[in-house]
Amino acid sequence: MRSHGVSDFPDPNSQGQLLIHGGPGTDLNPDNPTFKNAQKACQSIQPKPTQAQQAQAQRDGLRRSQCMRAHGIKDYPDPSSNGSMSLHNQAGGDLDPNNPLFQRAWADCMPGVPRPPGGLKTSNGSGGGSVSISGGRS
Repeated sequence: MRSHGVSDFPDPNSQGQLLIHGGPGTDLNPDNPTFKNAQKACQSIQPKPTQAQQAQAQRDGLRRSQCMRAHGIKDYPDPSSNGSMSLHNQAGGDLDPNNPLFQRAWADCMPGVPRPPGGLKTSNGSGGGSVSISGGRS
């Protein structure tokens, strides 16, 4: 991804997860043409999880999503069928990483997973942000 113009694409964490923090104005924005082109160019070398790994990632993601909602983060989404998800903080939503409630829920439900950056704002055109979390191991 970096060799195709996405200069700040992260390395996987120690659990093999990719945590991509990006939004409008960054090269990590999934809607950015450079990101889309790099993703397409690198698709053939992306690790392909087994069906068992995808099922486990989805189970883990569902468990974490339920935990976040049980801790008061009502907007927290369920993962996709492969265990990945995107968080989009909407104006007035409860996905603000600066919110102490979100921080406590994340600490309880996501042990070992770095919290989304404090710079995540809103996706209503006022400096928006999103976080993509890949639940599978590579």
